[in-house]
Amino acid sequence: MKSLTSLLTFIGIPFAAASVITILLRESRPLTLRDLSERTGYAKSHLSTHLKHLVNAGLVEVHREKGKIRYSVRKKAIIQLLHQHLHRLHNYIQQVSDEVNDHDLRRELDEIAHRLSQLIIRGEKR
Repeated sequence: MKSLTSLLTFIGIPFAAASVITILLRESRPLTLRDLSERTGYAKSHLSTHLKHLVNAGLVEVHREKGKIRYSVRKKAIIQLLHQHLHRLHNYIQQVSDEVNDHDLRRELDEIAHRLSQLIIRGEKR
């Protein structure tokens, strides 16, 4: 699942936070801060900061059970985040296409934008 961590960092999530999301998805169950610290090698204080940001962003949720705090990933929120980035990429490509004078380059950019549009529409139908 290193690819997922790489993808999440590519879209702007810090490496430690992306590692947490990857582990939570791989484990498919809520984990404690201690569990996450052991699996990532990061100090609990370091992860705590990232978890607060992930919770505030709606990507991770908190479960309080028998005095323990556990964290789980919100899969739909991760998918939604990826779709948002596809939309942004689509918009950037369209904007560049509108500004480019080179006909061949514009045609290629328009094709990429079209394919992204199709992907985005398919994802929205799900």
